Amino acid sequence: MAFSGYQAQLLAAGSPVSFSEEAGSTSDYQKFVITDDQKSIFDHQAELTVEESKDGSSWTLSDSASYTVNRLEGSVTFLKPRETNISIRFSGSYLPLSKAGQSYEYTYTIEVENQEVPEFGTAYQKRAKGLTSVSGEIANWYNTNSLLGTALQENKIVVIQFRSIDAAVPDLSVWATISASEVASTADGIVEESIEFESTTDSDGRMFNFG
Repeated sequence: MAFSGYQAQLLAAGSPVSFSEEAGSTSDYQKFVITDDQKSIFDHQAELTVEESKDGSSWTLSDSASYTVNRLEGSVTFLKPRETNISIRFSGSYLPLSKAGQSYEYTYTIEVENQEVPEFGTAYQKRAKGLTSVSGEIANWYNTNSLLGTALQENKIVVIQFRSIDAAVPDLSVWATISASEVASTADGIVEESIEFESTTDSDGRMFNFG
């Protein structure tokens, strides 16, 4: 899909910063989000510790098999709702993000392979979900800085967020690497800079996050 008049924001991640015993908040006692917004992007591969307490004094380690992690929004979601008196806290590393640039125009595509699964003697063709990928282009840059060039040269993982100008949260966040950068102009036009990106995954296999 293509958007015009919207703001695409590219955030380049700095070195991971450790944090300890940060509180989580919840509205349904199943999904818990780190309370400090500045630490809401967990490092894409560092270990995350989740602890729980009924009284706020005695803490026990949560079973990692009982929840899934969303590092792009700093949350864990338990397979079943927890008791309403449970408190959750996080320890791990977050990525301090710096704005590498903004854009007036962008495109992105989310693709999922639909693979055939042959089964002898069956009249119907079964299919299974295969690999997922996100790719796109961000054009008409402004407010750029050296972080963009560094991310391209060093093949660093960045977090790309797409959001409308007045949106409180991003429409889409993606783990990505910058695959190409281009500066072009016609003889009677202005100079335009664009980048292309390819998605990658974190240690939990997550590639992107809506909202």
